[in-house]
Amino acid sequence: MIRSLQQRLYAKQVGYANQCDYRKSMKQFVTPVLVVFFFLSVLMSGGLYGQQQTVHARNGMNATPRNYTSFVIPAQHITAEAKQNNPGYEQYAELGMLFAETPCDNCYELIGKRTEISKTFIKEGTNGRDIMQQTGSKAMHYKDADGNWKTIKTRLEPGNKTGTFTAAEQETPVLISPRERMASLGKGDLLLQFNNNVELVYEKPDGTQQLIGAADYSHYTAGDDGLYITNAWPGIDIEMYVARGAVKTNYIINNALPAYADGKLLVRDHIKWNKGWSVYVPGDNGHKYTGKLEIRDEKGKTKYHISAATAYEQKESRSTLQYLEYV
Repeated sequence: MIRSLQQRLYAKQVGYANQCDYRKSMKQFVTPVLVVFFFLSVLMSGGLYGQQQTVHARNGMNATPRNYTSFVIPAQHITAEAKQNNPGYEQYAELGMLFAETPCDNCYELIGKRTEISKTFIKEGTNGRDIMQQTGSKAMHYKDADGNWKTIKTRLEPGNKTGTFTAAEQETPVLISPRERMASLGKGDLLLQFNNNVELVYEKPDGTQQLIGAADYSHYTAGDDGLYITNAWPGIDIEMYVARGAVKTNYIINNALPAYADGKLLVRDHIKWNKGWSVYVPGDNGHKYTGKLEIRDEKGKTKYHISAATAYEQKESRSTLQYLEYV
């Protein structure tokens, strides 16, 4: 069973790596800012963080810069009309809630009209004539213990423990804990810990390895979209971007690292998972692989996907994109 992978970057000017006690490799890069990313997602079928803010909906699913500094509390628009048209839901916690993706102003949702993939809104003061429906290709709601549809929330928020941040109200909960220096997906028998006490290692030309040190998680900011760690190692930042049942990790090299130009830099992660699980590597290639990996249970069923690891120069992402090797 593979408990950890090592990534290696082949570098003459700058070396670098990504996740899971794995190895990756990459060639010389001239541009100072280098990005290496690793995306871990579920198979579907002390630090600083910003103040909480209450804001109105964005009125649609518009792309915005990633927020790593504050947590937005959805506005709640509860009126007599909203209560009257939501019989039985007058005290419901999500009554009048205007989430970031709400498609309208001065409106309210008909909670009883929810389906797994849709929400229905009424424009206030139109006597029910102005109706809007929001639908998705994936589930927008999940059923709670009482059988009510609850909104799936993929945005990060402060957790119950100091120094933890969670997106728990979804099928596969996400947790990032800079205090414990790790992140996780799932819970119970599906719990998977990663970005766990990651270490930077220098592999010399003769193959011997020198531990540079564990990542320093103390200089971070957190917000709706994830966590940003500055100088996890000197000159190297870590960005953890949360998505639905997934975390994308970017390692950002801000300047050349000439001390390691002759060898390779490895980022070693110490992944923890359920007993009997293993990493599936297609083909027989000595446990080295470039591409997407799967984490499978003892019966061979895929539980999680690990995306292909890549690296590129920030200013020339298309022309410099390279796939890196897992070991």
